[in-house]
Amino acid sequence: MITKNHKVYPTWKTLRIPIYEPNKFYLIFNDSFSDQTGLRITSGQAVTSNLSTDLVEGTSLETLKTRGFFEIAGLSKNFTVNSTSSKVYFQFETVVQQNNSTSNGEDIKYACGIFVDDLLKSVRINTLFNSTTGGSTFLTHTQIGGATNLTVAEHTVKVACARYTTGTRSLGIGKKADDNIANINEFMAQSSLKVDVYEIPQNFNSIVN
Repeated sequence: MITKNHKVYPTWKTLRIPIYEPNKFYLIFNDSFSDQTGLRITSGQAVTSNLSTDLVEGTSLETLKTRGFFEIAGLSKNFTVNSTSSKVYFQFETVVQQNNSTSNGEDIKYACGIFVDDLLKSVRINTLFNSTTGGSTFLTHTQIGGATNLTVAEHTVKVACARYTTGTRSLGIGKKADDNIANINEFMAQSSLKVDVYEIPQNFNSIVN
Protein backbone atom coordinates (compact mmCIF):
# COMPACT_ATOMS: atom_id res chain seq x y z
CA MET A 1 0.00 0.00 0.00
CA ILE A 2 1.31 3.47 -0.93
CA THR A 3 0.74 6.15 1.69
CA LYS A 4 -0.28 9.68 0.81
CA ASN A 5 3.21 11.13 1.34
CA HIS A 6 5.14 8.29 -0.27
CA LYS A 7 6.81 9.16 -3.56
CA VAL A 8 7.79 6.64 -6.21
CA TYR A 9 10.66 7.74 -8.43
CA PRO A 10 11.30 6.28 -11.87
CA THR A 11 14.32 4.08 -12.43
CA TRP A 12 16.29 5.06 -15.49
CA LYS A 13 17.80 2.37 -17.67
CA THR A 14 20.13 2.72 -20.63
CA LEU A 15 19.22 0.57 -23.61
CA ARG A 16 21.93 -0.65 -25.97
CA ILE A 17 20.11 -1.62 -29.15
CA PRO A 18 22.50 -1.86 -32.09
CA ILE A 19 21.01 -2.25 -35.53
CA TYR A 20 22.13 -5.51 -37.12
CA GLU A 21 21.07 -6.70 -40.54
CA PRO A 22 21.08 -10.47 -41.17
CA ASN A 23 24.11 -12.05 -42.87
CA LYS A 24 26.21 -8.89 -42.82
CA PHE A 25 29.61 -8.52 -41.22
CA TYR A 26 30.14 -5.89 -38.52
CA LEU A 27 33.28 -4.64 -36.83
CA ILE A 28 33.01 -6.19 -33.37
CA PHE A 29 36.52 -5.61 -32.06
CA ASN A 30 39.49 -3.49 -33.06
CA ASP A 31 42.71 -2.61 -31.28
CA SER A 32 46.19 -1.39 -32.14
CA PHE A 33 49.38 -1.49 -30.12
CA SER A 34 53.10 -0.95 -30.54
CA ASP A 35 56.53 -2.19 -29.51
CA GLN A 36 59.82 -0.29 -29.31
CA THR A 37 62.03 -3.25 -28.33
CA GLY A 38 62.04 -4.89 -31.76
CA LEU A 39 64.74 -7.22 -33.09
CA ARG A 40 68.38 -6.87 -34.03
CA ILE A 41 69.53 -9.79 -36.19
CA THR A 42 73.23 -10.17 -36.94
CA SER A 43 74.76 -11.74 -40.04
CA GLY A 44 75.64 -14.79 -37.98
CA GLN A 45 71.95 -15.36 -37.26
CA ALA A 46 71.02 -15.46 -40.95
CA VAL A 47 69.63 -18.82 -42.10
CA THR A 48 69.43 -20.80 -45.31
CA SER A 49 65.89 -21.95 -45.97
CA ASN A 50 63.69 -23.41 -48.67
CA LEU A 51 61.16 -20.59 -48.58
CA SER A 52 58.60 -22.34 -50.78
CA THR A 53 58.29 -25.25 -48.34
CA ASP A 54 59.08 -23.61 -45.00
CA LEU A 55 56.79 -20.58 -45.30
CA VAL A 56 53.41 -22.19 -45.90
CA GLU A 57 50.13 -21.42 -44.15
CA GLY A 58 49.75 -23.34 -40.91
CA THR A 59 53.45 -23.78 -40.17
CA SER A 60 53.98 -23.53 -36.43
CA LEU A 61 55.90 -20.70 -34.84
CA GLU A 62 57.95 -23.19 -32.83
CA THR A 63 59.07 -24.88 -36.06
CA LEU A 64 60.03 -21.55 -37.63
CA LYS A 65 61.95 -20.52 -34.52
CA THR A 66 64.26 -23.47 -35.25
CA ARG A 67 64.70 -21.98 -38.75
CA GLY A 68 65.79 -18.51 -37.75
CA PHE A 69 62.60 -16.70 -36.76
CA PHE A 70 62.62 -14.38 -33.75
CA GLU A 71 59.40 -13.19 -32.11
CA ILE A 72 58.66 -9.50 -31.46
CA ALA A 73 57.35 -10.24 -27.97
CA GLY A 74 55.66 -6.87 -27.45
CA LEU A 75 53.26 -7.50 -30.34
CA SER A 76 51.67 -10.60 -28.82
CA LYS A 77 47.99 -9.85 -28.21
CA ASN A 78 44.80 -11.73 -27.25
CA PHE A 79 41.50 -11.18 -29.04
CA THR A 80 38.12 -12.93 -28.89
CA VAL A 81 35.90 -14.26 -31.67
CA ASN A 82 32.23 -14.56 -30.69
CA SER A 83 30.58 -15.89 -33.86
CA THR A 84 31.17 -18.83 -36.19
CA SER A 85 31.22 -16.52 -39.24
CA SER A 86 34.13 -14.12 -38.86
CA LYS A 87 36.93 -12.38 -40.70
CA VAL A 88 39.97 -11.12 -38.79
CA TYR A 89 42.42 -8.68 -40.38
CA PHE A 90 45.91 -7.80 -39.17
CA GLN A 91 48.09 -4.88 -40.23
CA PHE A 92 51.74 -5.00 -39.18
CA GLU A 93 54.06 -2.06 -39.80
CA THR A 94 57.66 -1.56 -38.83
CA VAL A 95 60.96 0.00 -39.91
CA VAL A 96 63.79 -2.24 -41.14
CA GLN A 97 67.33 -0.83 -41.11
CA GLN A 98 70.95 -1.83 -41.69
CA ASN A 99 73.95 -0.17 -40.05
CA ASN A 100 75.86 1.31 -43.00
CA SER A 101 76.47 4.72 -41.45
CA THR A 102 79.71 5.51 -43.28
CA SER A 103 79.84 3.22 -46.34
CA ASN A 104 77.79 1.29 -48.88
CA GLY A 105 75.06 -1.02 -47.68
CA GLU A 106 74.16 -4.58 -48.63
CA ASP A 107 71.15 -6.37 -50.09
CA ILE A 108 69.55 -8.12 -47.10
CA LYS A 109 66.61 -10.48 -47.60
CA TYR A 110 64.29 -11.05 -44.65
CA ALA A 111 60.76 -12.29 -43.90
CA CYS A 112 58.11 -11.47 -41.31
CA GLY A 113 55.15 -13.64 -40.39
CA ILE A 114 51.87 -13.08 -38.58
CA PHE A 115 50.73 -16.03 -36.48
CA VAL A 116 47.35 -16.88 -34.95
CA ASP A 117 47.51 -19.38 -32.10
CA ASP A 118 51.16 -19.97 -33.09
CA LEU A 119 50.26 -20.96 -36.68
CA LEU A 120 51.40 -18.93 -39.70
CA LYS A 121 48.59 -16.93 -41.33
CA SER A 122 50.53 -14.30 -43.30
CA VAL A 123 54.10 -13.91 -44.50
CA ARG A 124 55.94 -11.25 -46.46
CA ILE A 125 59.42 -11.68 -47.91
CA ASN A 126 61.23 -8.42 -48.55
CA THR A 127 64.70 -7.07 -49.34
CA LEU A 128 66.43 -4.06 -47.87
CA PHE A 129 68.51 -3.03 -50.88
CA ASN A 130 72.02 -1.63 -50.63
CA SER A 131 72.84 2.03 -50.71
CA THR A 132 75.62 3.59 -52.79
CA THR A 133 76.36 5.94 -49.92
CA GLY A 134 76.40 5.76 -46.17
CA GLY A 135 73.44 6.75 -44.06
CA SER A 136 72.08 3.63 -42.35
CA THR A 137 69.57 2.62 -45.04
CA PHE A 138 66.06 1.83 -43.88
CA LEU A 139 62.60 1.10 -45.28
CA THR A 140 59.05 0.90 -43.98
CA HIS A 141 57.70 -2.65 -43.96
CA THR A 142 53.90 -2.90 -44.20
CA GLN A 143 52.09 -6.23 -44.12
CA ILE A 144 48.40 -7.16 -44.11
CA GLY A 145 47.10 -10.63 -43.26
CA GLY A 146 43.88 -12.28 -42.25
CA ALA A 147 42.06 -15.33 -40.97
CA THR A 148 38.53 -16.56 -41.69
CA ASN A 149 36.03 -18.35 -39.45
CA LEU A 150 38.25 -18.91 -36.43
CA THR A 151 36.71 -20.91 -33.61
CA VAL A 152 34.49 -19.11 -31.12
CA ALA A 153 37.13 -18.59 -28.45
CA GLU A 154 39.99 -16.39 -27.32
CA HIS A 155 42.92 -16.35 -29.74
CA THR A 156 46.47 -14.97 -29.76
CA VAL A 157 48.25 -13.09 -32.54
CA LYS A 158 52.05 -12.90 -32.72
CA VAL A 159 54.67 -11.52 -35.10
CA ALA A 160 58.10 -13.00 -35.84
CA CYS A 161 60.84 -12.29 -38.41
CA ALA A 162 63.92 -13.99 -39.89
CA ARG A 163 66.97 -12.94 -41.89
CA TYR A 164 68.11 -14.90 -44.96
CA THR A 165 71.18 -12.98 -46.19
CA THR A 166 74.61 -13.02 -44.60
CA GLY A 167 77.04 -10.11 -44.79
CA THR A 168 78.73 -7.62 -42.52
CA ARG A 169 75.72 -5.52 -41.51
CA SER A 170 73.33 -5.88 -38.58
CA LEU A 171 69.62 -5.78 -39.38
CA GLY A 172 67.24 -3.88 -37.13
CA ILE A 173 63.53 -4.71 -37.29
CA GLY A 174 61.43 -2.35 -35.21
CA LYS A 175 64.57 -0.77 -33.76
CA LYS A 176 67.77 0.93 -34.86
CA ALA A 177 70.29 -1.44 -36.41
CA ASP A 178 73.02 0.08 -34.23
CA ASP A 179 72.86 2.10 -31.01
CA ASN A 180 75.04 4.83 -32.54
CA ILE A 181 72.79 5.48 -35.54
CA ALA A 182 71.58 9.09 -35.70
CA ASN A 183 69.17 9.25 -38.65
CA ILE A 184 66.25 7.55 -36.82
CA ASN A 185 65.39 6.86 -33.19
CA GLU A 186 63.53 4.06 -31.39
CA PHE A 187 60.23 5.96 -31.56
CA MET A 188 60.52 6.27 -35.35
CA ALA A 189 61.56 2.64 -35.79
CA GLN A 190 58.89 1.08 -33.56
CA SER A 191 56.56 -1.70 -34.72
CA SER A 192 52.78 -1.56 -34.64
CA LEU A 193 50.04 -4.14 -35.08
CA LYS A 194 46.34 -3.50 -35.70
CA VAL A 195 43.65 -6.16 -35.17
CA ASP A 196 40.13 -5.89 -36.63
CA VAL A 197 37.51 -8.59 -35.98
CA TYR A 198 34.44 -8.62 -38.24
CA GLU A 199 31.58 -10.98 -37.44
CA ILE A 200 28.07 -11.91 -38.47
CA PRO A 201 26.67 -11.47 -34.93
CA GLN A 202 25.21 -14.47 -33.17
CA ASN A 203 25.71 -13.77 -29.47
CA PHE A 204 24.31 -10.67 -27.79
CA ASN A 205 24.71 -9.27 -24.31
CA SER A 206 21.77 -7.86 -22.37
CA ILE A 207 20.48 -4.65 -23.91
CA VAL A 208 19.83 -3.13 -20.48
CA ASN A 209 22.53 -1.59 -18.30
